[in-house]
Amino acid sequence: MPAVNVDVKRLSFSADPKYLTQLIFKSVSDKERLEILIKNYGFRLPIASAILSFLYLDNFTIYDYRVCKVFPDFIPLGNLSDIDKIWPRYLEFIEAVKSIDEQQYTLQEKDRMLWGYSFRESLKKDIEKCFSKK
Repeated sequence: MPAVNVDVKRLSFSADPKYLTQLIFKSVSDKERLEILIKNYGFRLPIASAILSFLYLDNFTIYDYRVCKVFPDFIPLGNLSDIDKIWPRYLEFIEAVKSIDEQQYTLQEKDRMLWGYSFRESLKKDIEKCFSKK
C-alpha cells in the first residue's frame, strides 16, 4: 500500500487514530509504515520511530537525539523528510543499536540503556562545568 496523499495542514493530533492505525497495520512493509507517518502525517523520524517501536517491538528502535550522541553518524536523519533518503540510513541505525554487546536485550531495552547512557554523559559534563552554559 503506497502512502496516501493527505493534506498535512488539515490534520491534527485529533485526526482519527483508528484510521491511522488501520493504515499502519494494513501496510505490507516496515518502510511503508514509516512512510505513512512521515509523508502522510508530517511526523519526523524521532516521533514516527517512537510510535512504531511500540507497535512493532522487534522491528523499530527509537531515533532519539540523545542516542545519536552515541552514534553521531546518524545525527542528520532527524531533519530529513524524504523516506527514500531516511529508510536505508534508519536501517543502518537499527543495526547499530542491535550490535550493542548486550545481545540478550530487546530493542526497547537497548533504547532505554542508550538513552540512560547519553543522559549520564550529559549530566557528567554539566557537573564538570558547574552547569554553566559557557
